[in-house]
Amino acid sequence: MRSPVIHRTTLHSGGATSPTVELYQRANGRCRLWAYWFDQDGQQSETIASFHEPNWANGFISLCRDPLFHTEPLPKSYVLRFMITYAIIMSMTYAYEIVRQYYQDMMELKHDLLMKEKEKLSILARTDYLTKLSNRQYITELIAYERGRAKRSNKSYSIAIGDIDNFKAVNDSYGHDCGDMVLKKIADIMRSTVRHQDYVARWGGEEFLLLLPETDSIGARTVAEKIRADVENVSFQCLGSSFSITMSFGVSQLHGIAEDMQETIKNADRALYRAKNAGKNIVIIDD
Repeated sequence: MRSPVIHRTTLHSGGATSPTVELYQRANGRCRLWAYWFDQDGQQSETIASFHEPNWANGFISLCRDPLFHTEPLPKSYVLRFMITYAIIMSMTYAYEIVRQYYQDMMELKHDLLMKEKEKLSILARTDYLTKLSNRQYITELIAYERGRAKRSNKSYSIAIGDIDNFKAVNDSYGHDCGDMVLKKIADIMRSTVRHQDYVARWGGEEFLLLLPETDSIGARTVAEKIRADVENVSFQCLGSSFSITMSFGVSQLHGIAEDMQETIKNADRALYRAKNAGKNIVIIDD
């Protein structure tokens, strides 16, 4: 409980609130000075400070002798120096907060830029620069992931490897720019044909690989056959000439959870080799 007030002074500042100073006599004989803001209705709104200071408005008086504080009236400039010091400290604090917020915003901006650059580099690392399909390294990681998922869920997946027939003749006849155009067009056809959960990658050169999760060899052959037919029906235009392209596919399904993923890829590659020997422009399933 606060001690009785033995002195109170209200400083009329002319604003909506006025500072009030109250002096309390403690039981131990010492004095305590409190300063408050009072609004126009006389309600206390905020404590300014608690200290041993004399009156600001009506002159300076020595209210009590306390060995811990001044026992003589303080110079009139003391309060002014105190308020100036307080204003300087508050100004420095405000300036510090502004600078701190500025550098925090800059750090967050740089962090966002770094994350965006990291994402760009990650995309570049797993994407074929020409066709914008997944590259060989990334599709290999995806096959390994599907291999582990198939082992856990006891569900199979299929792989189809497609190769452009007589692609060397296109480069020799029309140039490598036309060859690049053919690769990008076929990549677009494959990308638009597969399901959302399927993966398409440029396996190497004119070879493409399809990874079809939870799909048996019959379903994979259906997808490969549709791509083969769409490619065959496209008329490619280059250097004022038009020509057609065909593709051959080899399909392999994961045979048992004990089969290694490299073995599945080799089986699809052997089926592709058989399709080439069978006259090309065909889809063959590995036995």
